[in-house]
Amino acid sequence: MNRTNRSSDLEGSQNENEYDERRLRELIDRILWEKVDADARQRINRVRLVYPKRAFELEMRVLELLQKNPSLTFTDEQIKELLEDLTKKKHE
Repeated sequence: MNRTNRSSDLEGSQNENEYDERRLRELIDRILWEKVDADARQRINRVRLVYPKRAFELEMRVLELLQKNPSLTFTDEQIKELLEDLTKKKHE
């Protein structure tokens, strides 16, 4: 395999990863739109601006809870509590 083919393969792989990341983001956003109230979504978005990793962890925690109980919905107060729990676990 020559250098051009390797470069092309890497670009193709990178494009696939970007596509997968976009699809994951769209899926997370759709679920949050349905299950998290507007104030709570705004809070998550503000956290994402400053702490993208923590916002992702928060979103994954919400998804985990929804897997266990799909009928759940989340208020801003509940999102604050989840965020506090994640922050406490980071410091332990």
